[in-house]
Amino acid sequence: MTTGKSGFHVWYSVKRTKNFDDRREEVKDLAEKMRNKHPNLLTTATRKEKRDDKVFVDYLRNAYGQTSVVLYSLRPIASAGVATPIEWEELSKINQADHYSFSNIFRRLGQKEN
Repeated sequence: MTTGKSGFHVWYSVKRTKNFDDRREEVKDLAEKMRNKHPNLLTTATRKEKRDDKVFVDYLRNAYGQTSVVLYSLRPIASAGVATPIEWEELSKINQADHYSFSNIFRRLGQKEN
């Protein structure tokens, strides 16, 4: 999903066999493996000044009480970005997280199957 602002959220399906804390550790391990495999591209540094223009892999959202932007939320930024669900295959066509905005989201919705 585009966040409509500056990032992307990636979901994947898993069976509910673990609690939040156990799942968080699993996702943290995955994020660190990704960072180690692609150190010039990815980071898990939470402080922006430590990211060096790398993609931030935020595993911290995987915890009880954490929030994320709701689908189709209009973001309070100049571009009026809209948080939009996308298919994995569409990602290469998206230039930035606010690709979909108030001015083009209805066209996109009209092109998508229900």
